[in-house]
Amino acid sequence: MENGGLVLDVKNISKKRGKTPILKDVNFSIGKGEICGFVGRNGAGKTTLMKIITSMLFPDEGEIIICGKNLRTEREEALENIGAVVETPEMYGYLTGRQNLNYMASMLKDVTKDDIEEAIRYSNLGDKIDGKVKNIL
Repeated sequence: MENGGLVLDVKNISKKRGKTPILKDVNFSIGKGEICGFVGRNGAGKTTLMKIITSMLFPDEGEIIICGKNLRTEREEALENIGAVVETPEMYGYLTGRQNLNYMASMLKDVTKDDIEEAIRYSNLGDKIDGKVKNIL
């Protein structure tokens, strides 16, 4: 493991929603074997930070290093060894159900196209799987 044994290194992360700052200059690191949790009031930015760490959102400033890999420039390698469910799993409304599944599967090594098709069969969505998620929900 590169980066001196750090599993996660969060450096100067800032994020705004419009002009409202959500995160401002967040810095911390987690070493191998350490456990951490985020505690704070509703709206403090905990979920936003987790979405940035898992690349569901991009920061306005700063960088995330996971196991020595820069999340912005080495995304696939950085995400190989992590997984997270942030609140309710989100689907992208502008994509179809099938596109959402393919996108999520692209972040996992061992999910095949056959696995995706099997999940679709179990969902009983039929042709709706190829419709935009925002129109299905």
